[in-house]
Amino acid sequence: MHVALTNADLWGVEGDTLVLRDGLIEAIGWEDSLRQALEGAREVDVEGASIIPALHESHAHPYVYGKHSIDLRGVRSVEELVRILKSFITRGNHPYVIGRGWDHELFKERRMPCISDLDRASEEVPIIIIRFCGHVGVINSAMLKHVSEAGAYGRLAKYLEVRDGRPTGIVIEDGIQIVLNTLPKPSLKERVEGVARLLREYLSYGVTYVNFMSVSMDELPVIDQAVSSVESVNVAAYVDEADVVGRPDVRGLPSSVGRVAVAGVKTFADGSLGGRTAYLREPYSDSDTRGVLLKRSSELLRLWERVRGLRPGAELAIHAIGDAALDEVLKFIRDAGGAEGIRVEHASLAPPDVIEGLSESGVRVAVQPHFLVSDWWVERRLGRRARWVYPFRSMLKSGVMLHGSSDYPVEPLNPYLGMSAACSRGMLQYLGLTEALSVEEALSLYLRDPFFGATSLSGGARADIVILDARLRSVKPYDLAAVRPAAVIVGGRVKVLGVQSPLVEKLSQLPR
Repeated sequence: MHVALTNADLWGVEGDTLVLRDGLIEAIGWEDSLRQALEGAREVDVEGASIIPALHESHAHPYVYGKHSIDLRGVRSVEELVRILKSFITRGNHPYVIGRGWDHELFKERRMPCISDLDRASEEVPIIIIRFCGHVGVINSAMLKHVSEAGAYGRLAKYLEVRDGRPTGIVIEDGIQIVLNTLPKPSLKERVEGVARLLREYLSYGVTYVNFMSVSMDELPVIDQAVSSVESVNVAAYVDEADVVGRPDVRGLPSSVGRVAVAGVKTFADGSLGGRTAYLREPYSDSDTRGVLLKRSSELLRLWERVRGLRPGAELAIHAIGDAALDEVLKFIRDAGGAEGIRVEHASLAPPDVIEGLSESGVRVAVQPHFLVSDWWVERRLGRRARWVYPFRSMLKSGVMLHGSSDYPVEPLNPYLGMSAACSRGMLQYLGLTEALSVEEALSLYLRDPFFGATSLSGGARADIVILDARLRSVKPYDLAAVRPAAVIVGGRVKVLGVQSPLVEKLSQLPR
């Protein structure tokens, strides 16, 4: 294959023409100066559209909505929640129900749902509903009974909220997984097809590199089968700490399972701002708690020694959202002798001294710009400290290496929504635009990830490129959310075509 894409807005390089041959980028430059490289090439005028390198997703979860699960995003009240769950149960023969995506900050009652609310949806079918952050859940009485009969109540008890001697149904952090582990998994076919659909959606946006977090060991073969069926997406997995650490039968960590790279281990230093479990230096502005510290620096150090013992080169990914949790992580990095092989997930509340610490340590940080849309309530939680939530510009200016991601299914996996939020500051723009990024800076976050590194348009590189349906240099921050690929090309072959248009019609003639 020998193709020349002309009249293009090439991202990050000088020129207007990209020449592809045999799956590689053969030449880049101005059309007038590339006459020799153009000889014999099929020329396609892309009408000024931007061509960018393949994109990266630095932090997501391979969550599959099974036939007994329901998406609860956008629910606006406890009563609506109960109605939806009751209808879902009535319409299907469900032995249990998993709901995900609700946010009590949107509820008109302005409160968390509780066990009695879910009992109104069903007293017979076990139910667990998980807040969109993934750190807080609620169960009904039938689920509590099911967990007890499964012999898991003793482990759940420390994560189950009790008031006046009675469980409220609210479950936090590891308690959610304890509940889920008592339920049967979807069939292998259902899981493989679900992950494959997820990977195809990534590919439709031009994302060909994905870091999956908190993956269990038995999920790795499932993801491998999905990757093999999609082919054009590269996946690195960070295994859930519980699956490898503290188990005497686990002697090592494989470097890969089929086509899935096993990058290392994922752990948690704290929880979430929405659930008030992120660990703060001072109490929340709307509660007398500071959150939950899940790992002190000394515990992280012991874990790091264990991870390095499992396999040379294995990495440690640390979830840390609150400023006090980040203090513990930075102390751990100092005690460990540096940040080589260590990455931080989220770093949401980062005042200037924390940013300075992140910069000095050289640690890689995966951030989620779309939280700027979802966390519209953050000033209630943090008061004056809200100015230091998601301070992307200050981080970049200080030299912190940031990597863009979605944290799917917490947020939509569409990277252009994340870029738009990073530029516009989403629902937090009322706090000021000093931390807003330019379009160039926002895109740069999605051109690299901590495991696979960076992609770029360069001679001799694999022809993994995205031809957009717009000229990025003229797109306003809000309009970034509407940008879509006209075509995604992997290894020089078209893998995805966008919505029908004259440009897409031209690109459809290229090798598939």
